[in-house]
Amino acid sequence: MSLVTRQNIELCYPNLDSHRQKVLSKQSLQETGKTMAETCFAWTRSPESVVTKIHEVQGLAEVDQANNDGHGIVFVIPHQGNWEIINHYLGHHYGLTHMFQPNRNKNLNNFIQSKRQLTGTQFVPTDKSGIKAQLKILRSGGCIGVMPDQEPLVHTGDFAPFFNVPALSNELVKGYQRSGCKFFVAVCERDDRGFVVKLDEVPPSSPAETLTATNLAMEQAIRRRPEQYLWSYKRFRTRPEGELDYYHIDQHPAKSRFESLLLGCYHNLFATFPIAFTTRLSRVVSLLLRRQRKITLINLKLTNHDQSLTKSSLFHLAQSALEAPKIWGSKPDDLTKLISREQFDAKQLANGGIVLTPPLGSREFLMRYLSENRQITEYYHSNSTRSLDQYIRTKRTGLGIRLVEHDEMGRSYLETLLTQGGIVTLCPDQQPRLRGGRFIDFFGQPALTTLTLPQLLKSTECPLFIGFTLRESDQFSPNLLHIPYEVSATDEQLLELVNRTLMEIIEQTPNQYRWSDKRFNIQPLGHKKVYR
Repeated sequence: MSLVTRQNIELCYPNLDSHRQKVLSKQSLQETGKTMAETCFAWTRSPESVVTKIHEVQGLAEVDQANNDGHGIVFVIPHQGNWEIINHYLGHHYGLTHMFQPNRNKNLNNFIQSKRQLTGTQFVPTDKSGIKAQLKILRSGGCIGVMPDQEPLVHTGDFAPFFNVPALSNELVKGYQRSGCKFFVAVCERDDRGFVVKLDEVPPSSPAETLTATNLAMEQAIRRRPEQYLWSYKRFRTRPEGELDYYHIDQHPAKSRFESLLLGCYHNLFATFPIAFTTRLSRVVSLLLRRQRKITLINLKLTNHDQSLTKSSLFHLAQSALEAPKIWGSKPDDLTKLISREQFDAKQLANGGIVLTPPLGSREFLMRYLSENRQITEYYHSNSTRSLDQYIRTKRTGLGIRLVEHDEMGRSYLETLLTQGGIVTLCPDQQPRLRGGRFIDFFGQPALTTLTLPQLLKSTECPLFIGFTLRESDQFSPNLLHIPYEVSATDEQLLELVNRTLMEIIEQTPNQYRWSDKRFNIQPLGHKKVYR
């Protein structure tokens, strides 16, 4: 929370010096702690006793006038001050109907909502039924509440500035605006005497400017008491296409150092073991992968594969992790001895091209094998664990593999490289954020697939290949297949071709595919979450 808070404040208050940013971060965390403690009070006391803690209400006349004129009212409630206590006030005086995002934990969700229902505010979920219920209330001149400083689902909303930073914003306010309602920013700020409710009307705007106007109104309310805002929320997680992700949070130096030492010991130990030993050990390790087992079972069921593949798939997953140090550390001659049969014609890469590298068999052996033949550049997806990410980066670059980030600059560099006959590797089934992908069929399921691939193919017309290394007992079989394509094809057609080819290859050895990835984590609008 501290690190996210600091990064958000650095983004939103760039004019503050480092010391003042640090002070504001500390104050914000203290205020968040107060909110958490006050929430217990708000949930356990009667609405009447909670409302008595509110000693002043500002802007009440404007709200009542709009209410008396028959306008529906939308209370825009940012995470400022205590948003649980304001539910008591608005529920008591205006019969508020508020949206809520259900918690993933069913028991926790039921507990929270049982307490919130006592506030006099009615809660509806953030789905079609909730939207329909709120629209009905607005059209009848009633009052609803929304919290548009929460990031909506990635396939909804649009980007609008929030503290001058593009933020994915909920387009619901646009739909509500058409009902002729009035918008008021409502916050409940704490002071020495208790709480002050402040109601500020959002100036009318055109539909095209609604998101910007709403964000600006919230921003103005927050700037009055910025320390009382919930800066620990990852408000800018989804970025416009071509921008780098935020929130690559550094770990505590002690934790990072400890993990680095463990990874160093792991590498030095397993680099000395023969592949035959790691194969036997992998059967034991695979039994410990409970979380990966759950995801694997879900994926196999979704894609209509026999769930008996779970055991062998987890075995290959464990094997990939344990054999990596040996593959990275082997001399070229020793690496050659590990090859059982070769179905890889390196001459095909004479003019460069894109090599798709799915997690099938041993991806690390393929990367090492490619780097022995040619200079390659990987379109690299960072690992969320900093120490592990640094470890992988060090080993890959130590083999001469160049790594390029997932942003506009990186994509531009790859385009230049491909036009010059370079070789680029790209994992075709890594799920991007929606703004950089399309939903393409993958074993009968909509799978978000990166648009970077068709964009590179169209701009460079480079050759396209798929590479993979299958395990055969204690040895490896590198493969390289050329994928013919039409430059005139649409993005969807190119991605369908890639997924179709990938599925055909996986079906030959499905037990060696990494089914433990959350391939279907992002779903199209209206589809249920797959992994809970």
